Parts: sequence; C-alpha cells; structure tokens
Amino acid sequence: MLTLVAENIHNLLNVYLKTPNKTRWNATYDGLLQIKNIISSLNGMEKINQAMDYCEIQRFTTQEIKLIEEYCEVMAPLAESLDFLQGEDGMLMGYLLPTLYALEKKMTILEQKNLQFCSPLVQTIKNSLKKRFSLVWNKKELIIASCLIPRFKLVWLEGCNYFTAEAWLKTLFENADESTNSENSESDYAPEDFFCLPVAKKKTKKSSCMEEIELYLKSNSQDLSLLHTYPAVLKVFLEYNTPIPSSAPVERLFSTGSNVMTSNVKTTSVRGPVKDHLVHSEAVGEFTQFIKHLCILREHVSYEILARASVCLTADLTPTTAGASQV
Repeated sequence: MLTLVAENIHNLLNVYLKTPNKTRWNATYDGLLQIKNIISSLNGMEKINQAMDYCEIQRFTTQEIKLIEEYCEVMAPLAESLDFLQGEDGMLMGYLLPTLYALEKKMTILEQKNLQFCSPLVQTIKNSLKKRFSLVWNKKELIIASCLIPRFKLVWLEGCNYFTAEAWLKTLFENADESTNSENSESDYAPEDFFCLPVAKKKTKKSSCMEEIELYLKSNSQDLSLLHTYPAVLKVFLEYNTPIPSSAPVERLFSTGSNVMTSNVKTTSVRGPVKDHLVHSEAVGEFTQFIKHLCILREHVSYEILARASVCLTADLTPTTAGASQV
C-alpha cells in the first residue's frame, strides 16, 4: 500500500517526497523545503492538493503554507552554515568563526522582519548559538586562523575585535622574527678558517616576518595562492588551519550505516545487538592488528606498552546501549 502511495505521489509531483528521520538533524527542514519549492513551482499547489486528496489528508491551509515558508526562511541560514562547516573539500579551521559571525548577523536581520509565526524560533537560534559556542566565540587561536585565510584577513571583524586581532597577529610574527634571528645568528669567526679571522656578517632584512604580515594584510587578493608569496605567513597558516571545524567527515569515513544489509558487511545475516557486537569486534580486531604491525616496526616499543594500548583501545571502543543501535 505504501509503495502504491509513493508511486502515485511521484507520478503527480515527478519526485519522491523526502521523509524526516531522527538520524539527520536537518531532515525536517529538507522535507519542508521540498514542499515549499513544489508549492512555488508552476501548478505546484494544484499538484500538492491532488496528492493530499489521494492520501485522504486535509489540504494545507493558508496559515500552514505561511508557516512552512517562514520556517524554511529562518532555518535556511543555519542549515547552510552547518552543511558548509561539515564539508570535506577545502575546509579549514579558520572558516568556523566567520561562519558563526555571519550566521548571527543573518539571524539579527530575520529578527527585525515582521514574521507571523517564527519570531520565537529566530530568538531561540540566536540564544542557542551564543550558548553553544560561547567558549570559542572570541578564542585567540581561532581568530588568528581566520585572519590567515586571504578571503577574510581582518575584514570580517568589527570594532575593537579588529584591532585586537591585528595586535595578536603582529605579536605572533614579531616573536617569529626574534626566534628566526636567534637561530640564524652567525658567529664572529668562520668555522672553516684555521686562523679564526673575523668575517663580515651578512646583512639581513630586519623584521622580515613583520613585513610579510603587513604586506599580506594590505593585499587585495583573496585567493589562497597568495600565501605562497609570503612563506612566513604560509607556515603559520598551516599551523593554525590544519584541523577541521567538524568531526562529520571523520564520522562519514568510519560509518557503516550505508553498508548495512550489503555484501560489504560480513554479518548481514545477523540482526540486532549480536550484529552490532560482531561489527564492533571486527573493527577492534582490525585496528588492534594494525597497532601490532606498527609496534613491530618500532623496536623500542615494549610488549607491556602494547598490551596496555590494546586494553585501553578495547575499553574505549566498547559500544554503549545507545550507540549500538546506531551501527
């Protein structure tokens, strides 16, 4: 029966409707956005009514359609921001704060609009945003990471935050200059000279790192290739931007959700907690085997350390009741 209903809806709308679920936070938004787009299309409202009549469901009222439109309008910036931060290609830690700052500005604009139903939702998102990211909102390392991305530099900051970030950058590269000068200091005598005759020191540009950061901040280029022009800036950029702001790409890498009931999983005939335990045990076994091979290559690692590592690994990866149901 459900298959016949789905096929009829597909014949009327030319698409299968997205079904909200509990595993994806934005499933409700995606489903309502699809409905909104169908209603906005040519003869969309008529098609939706035909589908609802076939399913013997009451048609959307004008207020319900308005609610769907406002909900999608309010949730769109949040959904787009999180989808962007959970991306895999070209994602850097420095994108985190500019994205959050931009999201707050978008919520402020929506807050000023005369929304009929979703004004409380806007305020809730703003409050939750500040509460969830209060510890990182003005974190020094994250601000520096963002400023070292050519697209942002200091432009994304306002007021005192602008001058604070500029001071942090200059202090950082001033310290880098001092360490570089101390490492590259030459002795008064040439080491290969038997008579230890004094030699003239090579003249080096003073505060080269400071000059690089100043030129970098003044540059109008927003392309990442700009960093290759300034080696000192590139070095610090790699230090601060190597991590990614979200664990989603890692979770997708190790997820077995899309492989359940396929030939890729050896325990397809097993169900429930037993299957979860077998999949978990197989993963722990493979990872422990990898650790053993790695330790063989490192002759200074003792068997005692290996045993403790295996015990800790097994303890850390033991599935909980809630986690087992998600495998």
